[in-house]
Amino acid sequence: MFTGLIETIGRIHGIASTPGGKRLVVDVANWTPRNSNFEHGDSICVSGVC
Repeated sequence: MFTGLIETIGRIHGIASTPGGKRLVVDVANWTPRNSNFEHGDSICVSGVC
């Protein structure tokens, strides 16, 4: 179990099928990420999602 890594809690806003798998839309209202230099294809950790 990891501790101290959670920055916010979100809710699944949408799920869509894509040629590469599934696309999840996660609503994280009022969250300001530490690093806002995200690019298409970057990885993020979403608990409970493999």
